[in-house]
Amino acid sequence: MGREEATSASAERIRPGGNRNMCRVLNKHTDVIPPGAQYIGRGSKWGNRFVIGRDGDRQAVIAKHEQWLADQNDLLRSLDELRGRDLVCFCAPRPCHGDLLHRLANATREQRIAWRRGVKAGG
Repeated sequence: MGREEATSASAERIRPGGNRNMCRVLNKHTDVIPPGAQYIGRGSKWGNRFVIGRDGDRQAVIAKHEQWLADQNDLLRSLDELRGRDLVCFCAPRPCHGDLLHRLANATREQRIAWRRGVKAGG
């Protein structure tokens, strides 16, 4: 899974059991938030520590978050908490770190390992 794939806004996922469903990254202010959705914004363990403006533009802070996340072993082990759930932040529908978390949460173990190796290798 390359950087472009990992940060893409793809919303398709496979729930355990093989059923294809739509999963979304939702905006806390503008979307209806369903029960079971997980907040991933600042203040949560899933929040992006990098801030637009201070740390770069939107694309830069997403890339910095991806680099940072690849070194967060405890957080990576917790990704299954997000599997099959809608994610809630403030950025959607604009690109955000939630797109990456969504993709990784719903990826196989092998895909996650390949993603991490790709990030660590610089690309």
